[in-house]
Order: sequence, then C-alpha cells, then structure tokens
Amino acid sequence: MFKNLKISTKLIVGFIIIALLVGAVGYVSSNSFKKVGEVVSRSTNEIAPLIIESNEIGFEGSQIHILIVLYITQGGDKDKLEASINTFEDLVVKYEENMKKVAPGSFDMINTLDLKAKKMNSIVRELINLKDQGTSVKDLDIKERSDFHGALEDLNKEIERHTDFHMEELGKVNTAVSQMQAKNQKIILIIVIIAIILAIIVGFYLSYTISKSITKMRNAAVEIARGNMDVEIDISGKDEVAELSQAIDRMRQSLKVVMEEYEKKIKS
Repeated sequence: MFKNLKISTKLIVGFIIIALLVGAVGYVSSNSFKKVGEVVSRSTNEIAPLIIESNEIGFEGSQIHILIVLYITQGGDKDKLEASINTFEDLVVKYEENMKKVAPGSFDMINTLDLKAKKMNSIVRELINLKDQGTSVKDLDIKERSDFHGALEDLNKEIERHTDFHMEELGKVNTAVSQMQAKNQKIILIIVIIAIILAIIVGFYLSYTISKSITKMRNAAVEIARGNMDVEIDISGKDEVAELSQAIDRMRQSLKVVMEEYEKKIKS
C-alpha cells in the first residue's frame, strides 16, 4: 500500500506521523504541567495556610499569656485581654474548619487541639474572674504558674504536632511532584525516541527505494545506449519514479520497433 503512494504523499504521511508524535509530546508536557500545577496549588492554597493559621494560634496564645500576667499583677487592660481571647477563639474555629476540609481524616488531632485551646481559655477566664473578685496577686500568680503555664505548654506542643503534620504533607506533595515530573520525562523521552526512529526509517526507506529505482533505470539506459532493446525495466509501484521508468520502457519499446523496421528496410 505504501509502495503505491506518490513520493510527495509518502513524505506527507511521514511528516504527519512525526507531527502527531510531536503533538503527543506537547500534550503530555501540557498535561504534566497541569497536574503539577494542581498539586502545587494544593500545597499553596491549602496546606501552607494551615501552617500559618496554626502558628497564629500559638502567637495569640503567647499574647494572652503576656496580657493575663499584666492584668493579674498590674491591673492591665482588660478589654485588650478580652479582645485577644476572642481573637484566639476565632483563630481556633477557623483553623479547625479549614483542617476538616483539607485533612478530613484528622479529627483526633482537631479534637485534641480544640480541647487544649478550651482548657487554656477556661483557665484564663477563671483568672480574670478571680482577679475581679479581689483574689490576691500572690494567689493569682501561683495559679497562673501552676495551671496556665501547663495549659499553654500543652497547647504549644499540640500546635507543634500540627505543624509537623502539615510539613510532612508538604513533603508528600514535593515527592508527588518529583515523581510526576520523572514519569512524564520518561514518557516524553520515549515519544521523542520513537519520533526520531520513525523519521530515520522514513528517510532511509525513501532514500533506498528511490536510489534503487534510479539505479535500475540508469543500468537500463546504459543497455539501451549500447543497442540492447530487450532490456526490461522492472520497477513496480505508482509513484513518480515508477511512472518515469514506465515512460522510459515505452520509449525503449518504441525505439525497438523503429530499429526493427529500419533493419527490415535495410535488408529489403
């Protein structure tokens, strides 16, 4: 079938095949970038914000610590302390909601953080109430050191656990990206190698078939020039080279007839 095609058609078919393979490389590359983008987007839009939010909870807890100490020892700004407590509670709620969306299987971690945050808040509000009731600074200081310090330390350890968890998730994302890139590079390399091999095969095939046919025609032309009109030009196919060989063969046959008639006239 391929043999009966025109040379130009053979070239076009070869180029189309190579173009399709190049297109496949482009598609794989585009798809690869898309998948990598989705994975990176997850780390950027979901995991990284959780790390920031968990650290904000820890920072606000430290702020509450400073404000409660100032309040029970020096009668500091209660409104500022209340505002900090409310901010802390809002941060915890926001973080827990986002955590449920991003890591639905981490309910135990969420519940543990929630309990530790509520415990710390409860101690802070108890200290505020005791201060408002006139409890001595010494007793308040003892309670703050014995209860609040422990609760805050537990909270910070839990936040650290959450941060480690999110960092591990980021590590998994980076590993997934590296694996996808390596896999896609292999696929692209294979397609490129196939394209090169096909290009070489098409080139050699065309070169071989054309040069083989031309060699046959050259040999036939030499024989005709020597007067051998019985030489056959056996080139099959329907391409331009085959058409040329058929034209030469018709010319040979015509010359043979002319030569035969000429010889008859001479003899007669």
